[in-house]
Amino acid sequence: FRNSNEGIIQLIRQGAHKEIRAERLLGLLNILPESNELNMLKSFNGDRTRLGSAEQFLLQLLEVPNYKLRIESMLLKEEFPTNMAYLEPCINAILYAGDNLISNTDLHEVLYMIVYAGNFLNSGGYAKKAAGVTLASLHKLTEIRANKPGMNLIHFVAIQAECRDPKLLQFPAQLTMLENASK
Repeated sequence: FRNSNEGIIQLIRQGAHKEIRAERLLGLLNILPESNELNMLKSFNGDRTRLGSAEQFLLQLLEVPNYKLRIESMLLKEEFPTNMAYLEPCINAILYAGDNLISNTDLHEVLYMIVYAGNFLNSGGYAKKAAGVTLASLHKLTEIRANKPGMNLIHFVAIQAECRDPKLLQFPAQLTMLENASK
């Protein structure tokens, strides 16, 4: 640091992250005293001018309310634009994929068919009028076996979808952004 100890302490009090910069803030976090060192510093009652520059700085830093939180917050603020630039394409891909899922009528129709088939299978039981399915339960569709070998509920739904409207089976091709969003 080119500033005096007092200058650095003042920058921390002001939250002047741009003047200190991320590298120095990380350095400050690394030199913060551990709890046992903290107790030693707090218990010092002697002449501060006889201490080394680093110890004097740490004693001054201890007088700043929530000094560690301030430094961490300044670092977060300093790194935010870089982190956002990295995350923004990912966030946009997720938002776009979500819009695709919401607006894909073929997917909605297939999910409706799954709920309908499930309600038919559960008629007479406690879950006979389900309003929907959870994403976590969709993998269980392959576990519900038919009386034909190698056939399960997902096969049945696919056959019904093909009979109803063959283009319903094209919904995966319409959801190309899902792969980008999952990365």
